[in-house]
Amino acid sequence: MTHAIGGGKQDQARAAYAPLEVAAVALRVEAPQAMAALSIEPSVVPAARALGAFPFNDAFTLGCAPYELGSRVDLSRVTALPGPADAGPSKGVIDSPAVTGDAVLSGWAVVGGQAPECVLVVDGTGAVVGGGVSHLSRADTPQPGWRAVAAPGAADLTVLAVQSGGLYRLSRSGG
Repeated sequence: MTHAIGGGKQDQARAAYAPLEVAAVALRVEAPQAMAALSIEPSVVPAARALGAFPFNDAFTLGCAPYELGSRVDLSRVTALPGPADAGPSKGVIDSPAVTGDAVLSGWAVVGGQAPECVLVVDGTGAVVGGGVSHLSRADTPQPGWRAVAAPGAADLTVLAVQSGGLYRLSRSGG
């Protein structure tokens, strides 16, 4: 009986910490406002970098192979993902008021009826300048949520959901 009760609490704790997985990206791209939003003190970056601590070592990945920070996306291969009103199995949205660097971006998406494998943030040239996590639970929708962070100063940003090698552009809700 104790294990069953503890299991529920364990699942709640995991769900509460899942959105913080984007913290590694915020640290790696040195996004102070995003770090502050995640309750991370930006002054830890120089020491963590000097020590080679995660995410400042080879263990860091966006988890979106073959795409990593600095790699390029062929923007001509990107498909627009329909918005929330679409009845199909693929749709998604960016909830954040603006898509800018140095901010925690959020939204939800499904591609072919499944949560995307990962989320990328690219600039107007197709350079990967950020990324995030998907498969997040949300209280406001049954759809799987995502969170992402992009580098400060990055401009002309596009958020992409990645599923089975396909790249899908997300749009802001209401526009």
